[in-house]
Amino acid sequence: MHEYRTVIINVGGSSKKISDAIDLVDKHMLDGLIINADVDKSDIERLRLIPAVSFECEMGEGIPLVASDHIKGGELAAKLLFRCGCKNVAILSIKATAPVYARRRITECQRLLKKKGVKVTIVEHEGGSEEFHVMEEKINEYLNTHSEVDGNFTEDVEAYFCLVQAKKRGISIPRDLKIVGYDGNEITRLVSLQVTTIAQNTKKLAETCVDVLNKRISGLDTEDRYFVPVKIRMGGTT
Repeated sequence: MHEYRTVIINVGGSSKKISDAIDLVDKHMLDGLIINADVDKSDIERLRLIPAVSFECEMGEGIPLVASDHIKGGELAAKLLFRCGCKNVAILSIKATAPVYARRRITECQRLLKKKGVKVTIVEHEGGSEEFHVMEEKINEYLNTHSEVDGNFTEDVEAYFCLVQAKKRGISIPRDLKIVGYDGNEITRLVSLQVTTIAQNTKKLAETCVDVLNKRISGLDTEDRYFVPVKIRMGGTT
């Protein structure tokens, strides 16, 4: 295994920064790229010509995808919520602007719950600010308009604020509202009633991205897709 220096580039939604990063590979200033961003079609074609790996973003043939097994994650969440007796589930999500494989957890959870006769509502909101007070306000607005749900499935930070806001409203967790997070973020462990979550294996994801990129740099064959298993980490919210 070679040792590489790592450059982290925050593209901030800028297609020019992505093009500039590809230029650095073309000029042999970088050996390869691990991409987690919305990429223009023209740059996707350029990525096919260099050592590149896509993390979570589906870019098509010629660019290996590394992702968690989100279909299994959606299945685990659906089975858990159904087993806990939920009849009316809300799935919270940021509106997708690109083909992100993580969306599969939402569609799979929705499909399986509906198959069991559970009412499912997809609640989408705009991304952008990651400041906690903004996210907490979004969750506050959500609970104001969806007080009838008895189950929530969302990513960990939003799950944490669902728990915080529910406690403020006197909602009994998990008796009246079940909450299942997604990611395995340590924020789920910051409260006394720890959030049940579908945990991703971030160490294995990173290792897989590096291993696949190293193969691409070395000119070795790679598979089209690499999926890393997820697992339930039980807490007190289900």
